[in-house]
Amino acid sequence: DILHGNPAGAGEALKVTHANDGTAVLIDNSGAGKGVSIFNGNPGGTGEAVEITQAGSGTGLVVDNGGSGKAAHFFNGEPGNDEVVLLGTTMGTGSVARFTIEDNNANTDAVLLANNNGAGPVAEFITSDEATGKVNVGPTVNVLSDGMGMGVKVEIANEFFGTDGNTEAALDVTHRGYGQVAHFENIDNATLATTVEIINRGAGKGLHIDSFGAVGGSEES
Repeated sequence: DILHGNPAGAGEALKVTHANDGTAVLIDNSGAGKGVSIFNGNPGGTGEAVEITQAGSGTGLVVDNGGSGKAAHFFNGEPGNDEVVLLGTTMGTGSVARFTIEDNNANTDAVLLANNNGAGPVAEFITSDEATGKVNVGPTVNVLSDGMGMGVKVEIANEFFGTDGNTEAALDVTHRGYGQVAHFENIDNATLATTVEIINRGAGKGLHIDSFGAVGGSEES
């Protein structure tokens, strides 16, 4: 046991200074318990439970899981805590996060699965450019598929009626600028498929267009 029993003390309870090429601290646990357990039990403390500072060119934290459990699990168990569970920030030129499934055709899971049992949206993508002198011309969401499936699929699976029913649109697009709301283009590759196909199996119209202020007026089909 290592005890630092002075509440007014500011020094380390344990300090390891290392200057060679080996590992500074090695913990090899062959038992059934945890390899390392860190508990920051002071409710008034503002320090991190774990802090990793990397001044070299290596990775700050590497988790190599050779077992059958999760590689990492972040859990916020306090219902009143409004902080994010995981925050990633970069001041460099690389991505904030990258998720990759290696070439394993037996894996049919999604690369990223977001499930929301709360009352908010599942995901938000926001481009925060400068207030003036904007420079970001990239799309907020860029979908690139080199496979054989759809680029984007939207499905509302709520089939209930009444107060539990979903009467919202499956896709809602609003443009407050001066460009087109939607652009569909079929590249000339000898395809015979239509650029846009609309199938309505209900009792309403297949397409409704309101052109407020347009010279051609409104059209329906």
